This record gives sequence, structure tokens and C-alpha cells, in this order.
Amino acid sequence: MHQTREHTPLCALEDIDWQRTRVMSAIDRWVVAATAIRFPTAKTHIHTMGQVMDQLAQL
Repeated sequence: MHQTREHTPLCALEDIDWQRTRVMSAIDRWVVAATAIRFPTAKTHIHTMGQVMDQLAQL
């Protein structure tokens, strides 16, 4: 999606960004379902796992 996004006119980016958001949400839902409940005093990160994966894909 990121490669396609690089060659897409600004006026057509909405669909690609919507798809990226759906993939990030799916990753986040999977992580919540697949991991143990977090300990109450554990640090909270500012990025979700879906956002981290999206950033890795962009790089």
C-alpha cells in the first residue's frame, strides 16, 4: 500500500489510507485477542501495534 501510495495523486489517497487504517485496526484487534491482559502498572506505549507495523511497512 505504501508503494502504491507514493505513486498516487493526492486526490486519490483517501481510499488507500482507509485501507491502511482497516489493516492497522485488524492488527490491533488480533494483538488484544492474542495477548494476556496487561499488568495495571505496565507502561503504555503511544503507538498501537498496528501503527508500528504500518511504520515498518513504510520504511
